[in-house]
Amino acid sequence: MLMMKSLKRILNDMSYSNVSAGVIASIFGCTGPIVILMNVATDGGLSQGEMISWIFSVYVIGGLLGIYLALKYRIPISGAWSIPSAVFIGTLLQEYSFSSIIGAFIISSLLVLILGYSKLTSKILQWIPVPIIMAMVAGSMLNFALNIITSFEAIPIIASLSIIGYFLSVKNLTKFPPILGAIAFSIIGLFITRQFNVYDHTMVFMGPQLILPSFHLSPILSISVPVAILAIGVNNAQAIGVLIAQGYSAPIDHMTTTTGWASLVSAFFGGHGATIAGPKTAICASSSAGSDLSKRYIAAVVDGIIFVLFGLLSSYAIGLLTVLPVEMIQLIAGLAMLPVLMSFFQKAFSTEQYQAGAFIAFLISLSSFQLFNISAPFWALVFGSLIGVGMKKNFEKE
Repeated sequence: MLMMKSLKRILNDMSYSNVSAGVIASIFGCTGPIVILMNVATDGGLSQGEMISWIFSVYVIGGLLGIYLALKYRIPISGAWSIPSAVFIGTLLQEYSFSSIIGAFIISSLLVLILGYSKLTSKILQWIPVPIIMAMVAGSMLNFALNIITSFEAIPIIASLSIIGYFLSVKNLTKFPPILGAIAFSIIGLFITRQFNVYDHTMVFMGPQLILPSFHLSPILSISVPVAILAIGVNNAQAIGVLIAQGYSAPIDHMTTTTGWASLVSAFFGGHGATIAGPKTAICASSSAGSDLSKRYIAAVVDGIIFVLFGLLSSYAIGLLTVLPVEMIQLIAGLAMLPVLMSFFQKAFSTEQYQAGAFIAFLISLSSFQLFNISAPFWALVFGSLIGVGMKKNFEKE
């Protein structure tokens, strides 16, 4: 009876505005990001089965996370997975075994749970300033942007058309992600250059696979700490800011603990941190989802349902993408990362007292620096924070 009442309320709350906002949010999450994740997995040497399991788990778990929170609190909380985390994990895939990376994902999930239940999130973010986190991720992401330039050597016609499509979409299709224009024009380029050979490829359904973890100190320190910090300090924090700005009371602690549990489940199938999606939450919580704030949660529910369906069918999407030239995948992934990368650069270097620390964090993250067999992202946060906090104190004294 209670379920029927809830379903009736959901149906009554649905409108063209909140449903269409949810569809638009899901388009953002199901176009460029899957290309980014596929590019990361391919460059990291993962098998097709491991790649499909990773993508399957993050979309299904991320979608369910958003549906649960949106229905529980009746506010537009959109679940997803962390793009910045996926990008910087890609720099370490060839350094560690996938099972040890899964072990690091599990530890990362436990760290998020500890932060959520202990309510230490705000204190952690004081120790590791947001500009330092942004700079660390910007360093990890830079190669994606460079792929846009290098793609011109291998596929000049496709690359040119893709960029034209991207910037035409930026100008004329403001409600949709510009990556759609890039993909459409890239496909035109494929036919012009006769590099599209989908008919020789068989697509079959593949589900997730259970991956047994192994636990080693080096990947745990290199991956677990940065992924946990990114989940809380970037993705969730951005979404919380959006919700507060729109007049919602965000359940901060429960959002943190729920993402921790969702990430823990996802990890056993190869998925990294589940998070609350800042950009998608912004779409679902905006006025485009209707004038009634109490009904905008429907947008997040619709977005979550599409996310789950996309995850269930992700093996077909990946099968289609595998017939494309590798350089085209890298190009589209780079274009999809442009808005995120520019935003991270802006946030990393816009606060004067943290600029020195952010620059050090950026350089370390960009390098292949290792110390005590622990990789660059961890040390980027450590040294960047030390310098950033030290410089901030000097500013305060002045």
